[in-house]
Amino acid sequence: MKNISVAIIGGGHAGMTAAISARLQGAQVTVFEAAPKGLRGGNSSLTKNIRFPYSDSVELFYYLGQAERKDPELVRRAAPYTKEQYLRDWLGISGDGVDEALVSSIISDGDKAMRWLRRIGHQWTPTSSCLEGALPLDLHGGGAAMQHHNFTIAEKLGIEFRYATKIETLRRSAAGWTVARGRTSRRFNAVVIASGGFQANQQEISRALGSSWEGVRLRGVRYNDGTVSRSVHAIGAAKAGNWTGCHAVPYAYDAPPYRLPGQIAEAQAATRYMYPLGVMVNRNGQRFVDERSAVGNLTYAKLGRSILEQPGKWALQVFAGNEIGKLHEGYRKDSTVVHGDSLEDLEASFGLPRYSLTRAFADAIQESASLKHWGLSYGSTMPPFLGLKVACGLTFTFGGLQVDRQANILDEDGQKIPGLFAAGEAVGGIFSENYPGGAGLLAGTVLGLRAGFGCNTVL
Repeated sequence: MKNISVAIIGGGHAGMTAAISARLQGAQVTVFEAAPKGLRGGNSSLTKNIRFPYSDSVELFYYLGQAERKDPELVRRAAPYTKEQYLRDWLGISGDGVDEALVSSIISDGDKAMRWLRRIGHQWTPTSSCLEGALPLDLHGGGAAMQHHNFTIAEKLGIEFRYATKIETLRRSAAGWTVARGRTSRRFNAVVIASGGFQANQQEISRALGSSWEGVRLRGVRYNDGTVSRSVHAIGAAKAGNWTGCHAVPYAYDAPPYRLPGQIAEAQAATRYMYPLGVMVNRNGQRFVDERSAVGNLTYAKLGRSILEQPGKWALQVFAGNEIGKLHEGYRKDSTVVHGDSLEDLEASFGLPRYSLTRAFADAIQESASLKHWGLSYGSTMPPFLGLKVACGLTFTFGGLQVDRQANILDEDGQKIPGLFAAGEAVGGIFSENYPGGAGLLAGTVLGLRAGFGCNTVL
């Protein structure tokens, strides 16, 4: 039996999927994680759900935990979400810079990847979201529980972990590859790059996205700075995707500069995705987006950039009447929240031009009626009113390594680099201008599985 050694650089969900997959096939696996053990998990630990194709509610029922299976009505109302519809959604909003063949192959294997996750013990629960188009299932316990389960499985399988170990360079060696940090190095037959994007590197962000992004809050962890990917590019790996693109969302104005992996409750409380229930204006009282142009999980990931482009780099979300009761607790506890009995009260509190909010609601209601958008009606302007400031939250960058459909990293001539794979946010060409909510975890799972399998074929 071949004794293959594999290095996984990055302990997010994609990396852990690759590690478990490679280990189950007999490889000796070491995971290098930049964070200390107490802060392991990466951005994956802060997520909530995964977008996947399914044929009917019976299939959804399979993914539920035992407690949720007692009430099949919880998922009976979910409409099918076919692979064809998934692909249309993904390509329809992502722009021209995506690798269509790679995206199509990810969706094609989405059901297989989901069944693999279920077989190793992951569970889901019906969503609690009230928004139109919400994904029908959430991860049971969110991303934190998902990652805890991944690490538990990996430890039982005997996978080695090297925490607080930021790999800095990667170079070819006689055995395959040498990964190094300073003067310390180790050799492996195969390596999987799963170290995320470069969003935590302020210099790189300013260079790629522009100086306006300086100081933007990170929705996730501070460890994804692109160091490993730069080392791989230096030895000839090709770049892919939109290097000026990113996942950036409406986010709490009073949020800290970054999150820690254990802060899933705080991370979810800081999301400001309820904008389809109201209006969003800049400090001049002007709407700058159509809040209901599509369901929220197909628009939210591009709105952070739109907010950043507004005067002062902030916006105002305003809600009225019964819609206020639908807002999650993070909204109500926000330090910038203002309540009012009239829109004029909110205009005065936030220094907006008089009647600007009245005009914003009137325009939004007219759009909803003429374009048959779901959402606002004339009843949506009944008091009371609630307004709060929102900012841009940067999640991850879209540019990355070029891979083929088997997760092999390619060189600038389009040839695979033997023994070198990538998965997760380190891969470019998956998203370009926008992002369908939950798609990143599916891409990470599929490419992680392929990378783990590929590692066992290098000898």
